[in-house]
Amino acid sequence: MINQQYGRALQKLIKSKELRPAEVSRKTGIGQGSLSKILNGQTLPSLDQLDSILSVLHISLSEYDFFLNNFTHNYEEEILTDISRSYFADNKAKLEEIYQEATTYGYRWLALAAKSCLGSLTESEQLEISDFLMGLEIWTFYELSLLSLTVESLSPVLISSIIHGLQKKEKKLILRHKYRRLLIQITCWGEITCILANKQKEAHDCFTYAKILISDYERDLYARNLYHFTEGLYAYYYSFGEPEKKAAGLEEMKKVIEIFDWLESRNIAKHYQRFLDTRIFAEKVDK
Repeated sequence: MINQQYGRALQKLIKSKELRPAEVSRKTGIGQGSLSKILNGQTLPSLDQLDSILSVLHISLSEYDFFLNNFTHNYEEEILTDISRSYFADNKAKLEEIYQEATTYGYRWLALAAKSCLGSLTESEQLEISDFLMGLEIWTFYELSLLSLTVESLSPVLISSIIHGLQKKEKKLILRHKYRRLLIQITCWGEITCILANKQKEAHDCFTYAKILISDYERDLYARNLYHFTEGLYAYYYSFGEPEKKAAGLEEMKKVIEIFDWLESRNIAKHYQRFLDTRIFAEKVDK
């Protein structure tokens, strides 16, 4: 059980730091009874409790994730990485292969992630995955990766609801580099989905949260570049009869693609160029 896995890992780390549970309880403010239940696998720690314990141990959340998986990336995370890589490369054959394999071996969430990247999810599948994600007590890299790969298949209402839930629950996640990057990707891709569905309120909610996440965050060029792409898309669709604003939005998106290409992120550049070709330029031809 995941409770026991968390508990055993924390016990080992506390012992390796030559600390006693009573010391951890005193330094974190977590009652000895509550801490005992966490360490014995009777209950999962909340994110605040986990963060407090790891702070005392001088261990980051990402390092803890790695330790939790015996210093390896587990199968699910490896497959999610393969799905993401195949998605950007537009490798539909590989995505179909992953979907079939995940379905065969009972990895339901991986199957839905692959299917989402292939096209879209049914309404019942959207509800299934959103119910799972919204019911989480603790978000790890796995769940955030899963959301990032399925958010484009969710309805704007579901996207907005999940984003609001993340804002309330997981404020401390933004302090961790790899989690913050995923949160930015989720909000930006969620914003794109809402814009294309012509749901401005939900798109603006995503845009506002993305702006908060990106502020004072200069280290990650991918995340910042992605934010500027969605900023351009928002300006393009919501120019409200101002041709200069619409043109500026399009130029911002083009510039982002040029930067990705210059950084030699070829598949990412091609991915967003395909988006422009199919969503923007194709619309112009139709008109």
